[in-house]
Amino acid sequence: AFGRNNYGQLGLGDTTDRDIPTKVGAATNWTNIAAGELHSLAINSSGELYAFGRNNYGQLGLGDTTDRNTPTKVGSATDWVYAVCGARHSLAINSSGELYACGRNNYGQLGLGDTTDRNTPTKVGSSTDWARVVCGEYHSLAINSSGGLYVFGQNDSGQLGVGDKTQRTTPVKVG
Repeated sequence: AFGRNNYGQLGLGDTTDRDIPTKVGAATNWTNIAAGELHSLAINSSGELYAFGRNNYGQLGLGDTTDRNTPTKVGSATDWVYAVCGARHSLAINSSGELYACGRNNYGQLGLGDTTDRNTPTKVGSSTDWARVVCGEYHSLAINSSGGLYVFGQNDSGQLGVGDKTQRTTPVKVG
């Protein structure tokens, strides 16, 4: 990891910026990594999800709002396959195709039907066929296994692509 580290988002055990790549811990089995504005997520080959950095909205999914400067395991699940970060929210998909979200939710970017922040991963709807997900600053996009594109969150500039500028708090299919 390298770059800005003011909240421990590099996972190096401190808040010192780095201008050269620096190894994070001793683990060598990482399969997925994601970086948000001030937080990071990583999944290892055992399917465990780790989080570190800023946590002011619960975006690390650790059940609190305390920042972490080393990778900290999220829950006990060992079936995570994909994780992404928005500005202050996080989304992850498990091996069953379920989508989970946590963090800031002021525009419905968690897709949970409301605008309440969550500090633990919370299942989005009942679908079990999510394949990929990405996050913008305050919006999210997800693709299911059939290739359907779904969007949710802030839409003040039409960034959801649904033909209007109304925010969505649950996944809405595009097209």
